[in-house]
Amino acid sequence: MKAFAAEDAHVHFTYNTHADEAQKLAKDLDLPTPIAMQLGDTSSVTSAFETAEKDGPIDILVNNAVQWRPEDGDNAASAYFDTNINGPLHLTSLFVKENVAKRLRGLYRRRKVLPIWLFFFPWRQT
Repeated sequence: MKAFAAEDAHVHFTYNTHADEAQKLAKDLDLPTPIAMQLGDTSSVTSAFETAEKDGPIDILVNNAVQWRPEDGDNAASAYFDTNINGPLHLTSLFVKENVAKRLRGLYRRRKVLPIWLFFFPWRQT
């Protein structure tokens, strides 16, 4: 984050716990307010993404959060999977969708759009 901020990038970061430490880091690096996010909750991920995007389009996404071991309880495996697989996948898909749309809008404005046809061939077992 420090290197991106040194290059005048708009840097946002998220946290799930330790809000005080996140606030201190943002203040020390002169960054915007950190965004609370629970990676295992897709509505929280979407909200955090939309909050960060209010400052402008997101050009770089570092998606490196992880839960090292599952919590104890009946729902442990599901929560562990949501935090480590579903959440990062959802965040990455939001980022990709927005960046593809942004790039296509830019190409269209410069009138360099070529028609692209996608053909889907369903797999059939015989």
